[in-house]
Amino acid sequence: MNITEVLIAIISLIIGIFIGGWGTRLYMRHPFRNNPVTGIESLVGKEALVTKVKEGYAEVTIDSQVWAIIPPDGDPLTVGQKVYISGLDGNRLRVSREPLPKAKIPRGRFA
Repeated sequence: MNITEVLIAIISLIIGIFIGGWGTRLYMRHPFRNNPVTGIESLVGKEALVTKVKEGYAEVTIDSQVWAIIPPDGDPLTVGQKVYISGLDGNRLRVSREPLPKAKIPRGRFA
């Protein structure tokens, strides 16, 4: 093996490491061009279980957390009923009886 072959192998290795590292970093930062939704906004679209119903007040449990909700219009809610989170209003969740269409569920800053 002469010096030229060794230099070509070393330069190829350095370039491969650089391109592989750059590509991995780019993929990890933008895996599918969807930014993660965190915090309260991540609850929109999830299913919740009604745990308490009083006149003018209701609570649901979602992800082991208890939230006050704004009940949907129509028939009153019952304990044990499944509802779907449709939005936020201050520190209360708006719910609906039917799941949201996929297009209405936020998935990232640019969705």
